[in-house]
Amino acid sequence: MYPRLPEMNKLSKYRISRNEIGRGAFSKVYVAIHIKTNTKTAMKIVKLKNLEKSFYQLCINEVSLLKSIKSPHVLQYIDSFITYDSLHLTTEFIDGPDLAERIQVAREKGKFFSERTVWYLFHQICAGLKDLHEHRILHRGKHFRGLFRINCSIPSQ
Repeated sequence: MYPRLPEMNKLSKYRISRNEIGRGAFSKVYVAIHIKTNTKTAMKIVKLKNLEKSFYQLCINEVSLLKSIKSPHVLQYIDSFITYDSLHLTTEFIDGPDLAERIQVAREKGKFFSERTVWYLFHQICAGLKDLHEHRILHRGKHFRGLFRINCSIPSQ
């Protein structure tokens, strides 16, 4: 039903951690180290085995879309390959807390972001959306984790 293109050679170029850093309906995301460059990446692994053909096509479309985006506001595509029953999609890894985590920490401490910080973050989100829209891509997700490159360091007040 699905193409079987074993690209184990590409997989052997990465050391994949056991710690899951994200999860989707059909996928899990792990930190993976590119062995030759010792660079941290985020590797999304989609199990294709029992995936309906329409969802399989969505996965392939996601790869094509990410390949086409060159933006400082959107995660950079690095590589993708299929190994037996899994699609591996590698993007740059952003270390540190994401926006959802920063909001949660502030909420737990009973603190608020300054107006300047809110505008700073809002500008980054809008710039990422603009870049996606210029490629005729509509982001329908309810969160930005795993797609946008948002600098969550707080600008000076």
